[in-house]
This record gives sequence, structure tokens and C-alpha cells, in this order.
Amino acid sequence: MGDYNAFQFNDGLVDLIGTIKGTPTPADQVVLASTDLVNPDLVNLIDGISATQRYSFVFDGSHQVLDHILVNQNANAKLSRFSIARVDADFPEVYRSDANRPERISDHDAPVAYFLFTDVTAPVAICKPASVTLVNGTATITASDINNGSNDECSNVTLSVSQTSFDCTDIGANTVTLTVTDAAGNTATCNATVTVVGVVPSCSITAVPTNNIYTGGVPTNIYLGYGPQSVTLNNTPVGGGPFTYSWSGSNLSCTTCEDPVFTPTTQGVYNFTVTVTNSYGCTTTCSITICVLDIRVPGTNGKKVYLCHAPPENPANTSTLEVSVNAVAEHLADHAGDKLGQCGQDPCAPAMIVKNISNKLKLVIPPSLKVAVLPNPSKTAFTLTLQSESELPVNLRILDLNGKEISRLGNLSANSIIRIGDNLRTGFYLAEIVQGQERKIVKLVKIQ
Repeated sequence: MGDYNAFQFNDGLVDLIGTIKGTPTPADQVVLASTDLVNPDLVNLIDGISATQRYSFVFDGSHQVLDHILVNQNANAKLSRFSIARVDADFPEVYRSDANRPERISDHDAPVAYFLFTDVTAPVAICKPASVTLVNGTATITASDINNGSNDECSNVTLSVSQTSFDCTDIGANTVTLTVTDAAGNTATCNATVTVVGVVPSCSITAVPTNNIYTGGVPTNIYLGYGPQSVTLNNTPVGGGPFTYSWSGSNLSCTTCEDPVFTPTTQGVYNFTVTVTNSYGCTTTCSITICVLDIRVPGTNGKKVYLCHAPPENPANTSTLEVSVNAVAEHLADHAGDKLGQCGQDPCAPAMIVKNISNKLKLVIPPSLKVAVLPNPSKTAFTLTLQSESELPVNLRILDLNGKEISRLGNLSANSIIRIGDNLRTGFYLAEIVQGQERKIVKLVKIQ
């Protein structure tokens, strides 16, 4: 750029600007010809303005271009604007000697070019893996934890990451994205693996009676007046110990210990749930149901209990007996069909009420959910037919004889047919069917 003292076109003698640009005039059109000396060609910025403005010098009234700015293609791509600064050529020579006038310091006007250098190159994103351990169920990272020297050739970079917080649902390998942004707003990304260290625990509860007195019932049944009067809720947690515990339910010896003892004082159906939290802060819950039936005969000071007697010769002709506590064991041992409690009573059916009317016991059974199971025993699956006048949804659980939940179905239609137990192994199970306040227990027998 500068005063080339040459026109932007061939003057017949020499084509100076054309030669410098890389576009020399053909030899038959100029006296002093030149070969093409420039590759790639340059651009004369004066060619980009209007013809009326193409002058930087005035000689005897003739407007001419003697001052040029020549640029390559890269610079031309960043050109913002170009103009001729009108401070000299258009003003009289007399101004040159006037100290109060800025014009006519020179007889040439200066070409002025503005270039805008915009960063369009994306930064370089470089990632590295990271590992975090859950504490109180959470863990966090920052972008710098997975950055491995991301950079930009023109400026500093800012970093962001797609996920910064992790919990027990993220245990294992997680793919996150690091975004690198330079000062011009250009971005680049890379993926990193964040390994979350932790364990989600599991648990199971088994009812363990406080003694081995035979009652004929399952360990999750308590008969007030005979047999074990309490059970230990034996909780077995696995994964990420040590553990802490939080129990819900009444009549427990403790609510934050591992294995509380349940000691009921009244009959009913008692549901217990424990929330187990491990050393990583991850939790799980498990539940158990204990059914309590009060079989004590009123007025006997606990010395007699009710027993439903089924004569061996006619087991369908059951009758309720008031039996001394000392004679219960013999009855249960000698009569396979005898059961604790009044005939028709079920420890897990609290809606059943026994009333004493005119010194006669009468069993009052309100309208209830009806459950039929076929086949039972079964080699494959069990078909449960549910019938009820209520429209409330039905919930179904399959339990083993220790009260441990095997499977669960919820929000079943009140009048429906359900197939269950395909995957059960050979053995005895309990089907618990609950609708509102009504609860049914059906024994299931899976055979080979």
C-alpha cells in the first residue's frame, strides 16, 4: 500500500499495478511488458469503489489514482470497508501554509481500508474420564474434572458439562458432554465417561417367632393367648454396608434397629416397612405383614382359648370349643383339622366380627371380596377369579411362608380373572388379596 505513482490501468508504456496484482497487460498492448509474477492474484481495493471516487491526486484538474492498497484474497475476505480520505487533493495549495487549516498537508489523499478479523475457528475440546463416589446418595463434578487441556488458538475458553449431579440411579458408567466455548462464541464438544461408585442395597424381612410352640399357623400369624406372643422382624440387608434403618409400624421394640421385635396387644393386621440406607446413602425398602388373632376366651383370665375342632370322622362338621391352654398342644397334634380361633375366623381377615348374642356365639361376615383359585395344587399357573360388589381396585401379593414378598400386582379390576405363579418353584405360598379394608389370604400349593 502507498504512493505507487502509477495508474490502476495500463498507460501504454507500462502496466505497473497490473504487474504487481498478477494480471499484467498482454505484451502486444504495452511497451514494457511483463510476465505474470504473482500467484495467487492480488486485489486492488480502489477497484471496489464507485468510479466518481477513484482518485487520490488532482493534476491540472485531472483526477487520478496514484495511491493504492493491494491485498491478497484472505485479507480481501476480511475487508469491512474502503474509502479515500478527502483531506488534500480537493483543497487549494494555499492551505498548505495556513497553520489553522488541517487540509492540504499533502497533495495526495490517503486510501483507508478497514479489516474485521473475526475468529471463526472452533476451539479444541479434549476430555478425560472421571470417577466419583456417592456420599449421602449424591456426587457432583465440575467441567474441569473432565477437561484434559481444551484450548483455543486466539483466546481463553470457558467450559460447561451436560451433567454435574449424580445419584443412586446413575451408579456405573455415565456419558457426559463437555462443551468448550471461545471468546468469539465458537464451540467444540467431546464426550467423557464419569464412573459413579456406589451400590443400591436390597433387603428382605423374615418373621421369627420368639418360641417354637406349634400353632398350626405360619410364622407371620400371632394368636393372642397361645404360642409365640411376639415375633422378631429379621431384616437381611445386602449391598454397601454398614446400614441404617427406619421402621414404620406400631408396637415395635425399636424403629432404628436392624431387627425389631413386634409385640401386639390387640388383634388386627399389621403392616411394617423398613427403609434401609447404606454407606453410600442409597436406599431400599421392604415390607412384611403380621396377622394377629385374639383367641382368648373372655372371663377366663387367659386360661382358655377358642379352638375350631374338626372331627376326623366328619371334618366338615366343625365346632368352636373353649379349650384349656394346657390342652391345646394335644388337640393340634391329634386332630390335623383343628385350628386356633373360632370356626370361620382368619387371622388376616379383620373385617370378620364375632359377637356374643344371648350367650351364643354368632359369626357376622359382612359383604366381602370373593376369591376362587383353580387349579390348586397346580403344576403350572394358578387362575384367580375375583368377585366383589365394590368397585375399589384390588392389590395382590404372593408371599412365602415366612412372609417374604415374592411378587406384587396392583390396581386390578374388582371383577377379573388373573393368572399368576408360572415362575414359582415347588412349595407352599400365600396369596394376599386386598380391596379397601378387606383382605383375603389363600394358600397356594405348587407341585412338580
